[in-house]
Amino acid sequence: MKIEVITNNDDTTKERGDLLEKITQELLKLQNYETTPEMRKTGVELDVVCKSNVNSKKIFVECKAYRDKKIESEILYKMIGIKNSKKYDEAWLITTSELGKEAQGVIDELDEIEKKIYNFYTPNKIIEALTNAKLIQNEGTVINEVLKIIGDKHKLGDTYFFITKLGYFWAIEYKNSGQPQGVILLHADDSRIVDDKELLTKIKEMDSSIKELDFLVIKNYLKNKSEKIFDISIKDIKLNRKYLKQINNMDIKLSPINKDELFLDEIFVFPDLKNINDDNEPDINSKKIIELSADNKRLVILGDDTSGKSSLAFMIQKELNKEELIPIYINAEEIKVSNSSSFEERLKNNFKNQYNKELSYIEAFNKALKENKDKIIIIIDDFDLIKIKKSSSKIEFLKILSENFSNIFIFINSSMEIEINLENDLKRSFTDFKTLKIKQLGHLLRSELIDKWINIEYGEIIKDEDFISTKDDISDKIETLIGKKFLPTYPIQLLSMLQIIRSGVKNNLRGSAYAEIYRLLISNALVAVNVNFDDFDFYYAYLSFVAYQLFKEQKKGFTEEEIINFYNFYSNKIGIQKDIKNILSMLLKAKILKYNNELYSFSFSYFYYFFIAKYLSDNIDDASVNNDIKTISEKIYRSEYANIIIFLIYHSKDRSIIDGIIKESAKLFGDILPSTLSIEELSKYKLLIQEEVKFYIEDGKDPYTYRKEKLKNEDDANKEDSEAEAQENENEEIENFNLFKKINLSFKLMEILGQISINHYTLDKNRKVDIIDEVSSLGLRSLHSLLNKFDEYIDTIKEEVKSEIDKKNIEIKQDKEQVVDRLISEFTEMLVAVFIKKISDSMSSKTLFLISKELVNKKNTISIKLIDIAIKLNFQNEIDIKEIMGLDKEFENNYLAKRMLRFLVVEHLYKFYVPFDKKQGICDQLGINMKKNQLLLGRK
Repeated sequence: MKIEVITNNDDTTKERGDLLEKITQELLKLQNYETTPEMRKTGVELDVVCKSNVNSKKIFVECKAYRDKKIESEILYKMIGIKNSKKYDEAWLITTSELGKEAQGVIDELDEIEKKIYNFYTPNKIIEALTNAKLIQNEGTVINEVLKIIGDKHKLGDTYFFITKLGYFWAIEYKNSGQPQGVILLHADDSRIVDDKELLTKIKEMDSSIKELDFLVIKNYLKNKSEKIFDISIKDIKLNRKYLKQINNMDIKLSPINKDELFLDEIFVFPDLKNINDDNEPDINSKKIIELSADNKRLVILGDDTSGKSSLAFMIQKELNKEELIPIYINAEEIKVSNSSSFEERLKNNFKNQYNKELSYIEAFNKALKENKDKIIIIIDDFDLIKIKKSSSKIEFLKILSENFSNIFIFINSSMEIEINLENDLKRSFTDFKTLKIKQLGHLLRSELIDKWINIEYGEIIKDEDFISTKDDISDKIETLIGKKFLPTYPIQLLSMLQIIRSGVKNNLRGSAYAEIYRLLISNALVAVNVNFDDFDFYYAYLSFVAYQLFKEQKKGFTEEEIINFYNFYSNKIGIQKDIKNILSMLLKAKILKYNNELYSFSFSYFYYFFIAKYLSDNIDDASVNNDIKTISEKIYRSEYANIIIFLIYHSKDRSIIDGIIKESAKLFGDILPSTLSIEELSKYKLLIQEEVKFYIEDGKDPYTYRKEKLKNEDDANKEDSEAEAQENENEEIENFNLFKKINLSFKLMEILGQISINHYTLDKNRKVDIIDEVSSLGLRSLHSLLNKFDEYIDTIKEEVKSEIDKKNIEIKQDKEQVVDRLISEFTEMLVAVFIKKISDSMSSKTLFLISKELVNKKNTISIKLIDIAIKLNFQNEIDIKEIMGLDKEFENNYLAKRMLRFLVVEHLYKFYVPFDKKQGICDQLGINMKKNQLLLGRK
């Protein structure tokens, strides 16, 4: 077996060397080395310098693409000298020829330690390395493929491995009467026989040692055995490696920790799809499309620019091909005419590029076009960009498509949603199609995406408990960044956030620095459209000015004339003149601004909130701006104002803003004392639970399953609100709020104050205690107010429950009064649990553990102690049995408090991996039954 680097006759020696370097770099990358080609060190040229990502060893690699001469000893002495003088850890020689006698003598003189430092890759060792790295098939495999056709191993001669510009190939001599007469060529990556005349001719014309042999012998041989060449079934037709690599590349450069580059199939999550013509039909996951059910044979799939529509098209193509089908991807820009023959030609061209150019495969595809069209799936992407512009021709094309193929998926930009739903010929052309729309990722799919990212970062070396801790940290940040629809939750946005959040691990970006993350997202958007870095300050300042004008005029957007007038005013003010048309073009390309219904506006709400807060922060000394901040603080119950305040706190160091929020928060339920959950307080409401009811935990349910079920429930409970619902009560004054609107407002204020306490590292300890004191007090005032209201109607509620029991003839074994009391008690328990969790979740950060303990020392109430332990139990490895048992003893006779404690412990045991002996120990001490397959927590 021989290796040859073959090039055209007029190519230089360097070009031959470059080819060997190229395959060397591919091999090294697969073995987890970073490589640098042709690095010149003080006059010494090193072909490849590499560094191990595992142990950081620095290695230089000498590549020699010899054919007719062996490696001489001088080359080895030179390599050893360079290694020692430049202090490299190792030195390797990669050569396509064998070692000469003197060179072998040099190696034999090396001691055992030195032999580990120097690696000599001669042809056999190179082939072994390439095979192990799965870059090529091994020699035995390709010989077997040839024998399937030739049948007689005696007709096969020497084997060669060719490295060429056109790819990597195995070449096997074909013998006739014992003498080599021809060459049989195979693709090295998948051992397919090369029977493409054009490719065979090109390789024959290259400068190989066997170029005089007949490279077309396979054509004549197969011609006499035509039954073999055309015996290719549809299940044998697979997408080729080059095309798979092409569609697997991501549009943006993303690299998790410990990985240079991210690929589509590593991170892809199949999104859910919504039927836009039938609100009653449940959403389906896009992976269901692969089943090709009767309902899913013809689909129009709508998607926004950033929804990942093309990625979905590619992934569907890959999955359908695994099901022994032939999906053909076509970008609509390739479709220029509406006749049938032209489209069929387009299909054949795409088949060659995506599958195989060899005659046998093309014939198999042609046969499928005639006899098995149900095995061919047409995937048309970017239909909105189709080159056929004439309406009647577009209709004709869709007619031809529908008449000739049963399985058709058409992907269209969401901007065409109205057009394809109007009563017109285009809509009628889609009569047989179901129209679906790509949804943003919900909680469950966001979780799946984060799982994939962490697995890529750490592989199998991360413990289950560390995986959960890492995921919780990431998920919390993502949820905060998303906010109330600040950002769309399409994969591209989520991946951008993940990249920035995780890069903070390497760059010491503080985990809570959300403003910095938003700033990076905006900066990345500008970088993506090649905005000059020197102009960043200008863009930030101008966008802040625009956002403030929108705020002052209470508008959603500006006309082109208005935005140009604003720019002229602004440019005169700062004394800088730029081309406004170019500025707007850049901002539209960066998707910071959008232009809809003849209005310019911010593409996503977080842009608006970020920039208006920046303007307020930059101009805080202006009296008018100060009045705006005061107004915003006083009406923080409005969604717009609440979000502006969050961003303003990120931008500004002014402590008076925080004081204003605390002051407004203190007014809410200001005449109500915080609930202490003491026995005396509960007795007042006649709600005291008189016995300690046992808790049960379903042992064997792992945290992953529990969390998945919980996320699914959240998705079911949080269906997308309409714009009208989102704006409901925005302009209503707080004086007119009913109890439940005030409680919702208290939840919002708790979140804001909680974020301040978590994010502001510069605040002193006492200040932070004041903030979390208000968070807990506000939540407990809200709870107390609700309990007061509940107490007013408790007798009426009891009578209603009894009446329902009688009406429905419900059989009960206990006294009816006791059953009703139990139901009321459990309902009370549920209310208390909701508030304790809401308060503790608002302050969920390890940075607040000490601050929370200070609050316990300050207040020393049962409710505050429950909140304190709830904050800790939100984290892995924070279940302190001694502290929990101390609280349980302290809560003696207060069975509601004791049940809340068990509720929090059980939730922790479900959410996190806890060693069995530790889990069993705390369950035994708290009387939590681990044997019964009953889940009280889930029921609540």
